[in-house]
Amino acid sequence: MNKIFISHSSFDSKYVEKIIDLLETIGLPSEKIFCSSFEGYGVKLGTDFLSYLKNELNNEILVIFILSNNFYSSTICLCEMGATWVKTNMHIPILIPPFEYSDVKGVIPTIHGMKIDEKERYNSLKDIIEKEFGISPINQSIWERKRDNHLKQIKELIESSHVSSNPLSGQNINANDDYYINSNEIIKRQSKIEWPNDYEMQLHYINKQKEAVQNLKEHNPLDIDKNEFKVIREKARIEWKNDYEMQLDFEQRQVESLRRIKEL
Repeated sequence: MNKIFISHSSFDSKYVEKIIDLLETIGLPSEKIFCSSFEGYGVKLGTDFLSYLKNELNNEILVIFILSNNFYSSTICLCEMGATWVKTNMHIPILIPPFEYSDVKGVIPTIHGMKIDEKERYNSLKDIIEKEFGISPINQSIWERKRDNHLKQIKELIESSHVSSNPLSGQNINANDDYYINSNEIIKRQSKIEWPNDYEMQLHYINKQKEAVQNLKEHNPLDIDKNEFKVIREKARIEWKNDYEMQLDFEQRQVESLRRIKEL
């Protein structure tokens, strides 16, 4: 292997940052880590990410999927999953609780992975990285201390996310929004436009769009000012008038960017 690609939702970037730190602790050089959420890890500003990804992927890339509800709510993440599955051979799913193994869908449900807070799995992950990249093992005492500190930080992130960082948490303030009254008719009509004479794809499109509508109704980030979120939501509806999946993806990315700005 010559590089690791971390496929993830931007909403889960705090977890991804911890995984990157751990990979570097194991001894993996930063130039061998390909990740879209952080500067210095392979994607330059202004680059067409999906085209870049297509050119980079090959059998020498190890893919780590950071799986969560956020991942499966993102159209871009699902595109990444399909592309990496076709062009790469080695994949490691890492699940963020409360996301469970039974929730894994798509092309990777049969691959055994790990939960991001499973202590015993990190030794196996370390062994794989060392073997595939020819890395000499670090001192065991140092590794155990670094690993345990990593797990402590991960568990703190998981606990805090249950309160404020889950994009589908909080009160269901949008459930009665008149905007969604005609969503079923719009989705069915749009499915015929997007996939004429392909009933299998129409059905898939309808199901994904309906799921996105439900997630949009529940999307209420409690740590974001209501007026700021209103601006984000209105812009999503203007930019992606009849595409609820893209509205949800836009909202999640904008909310996460706003959170990161507030942390600066």
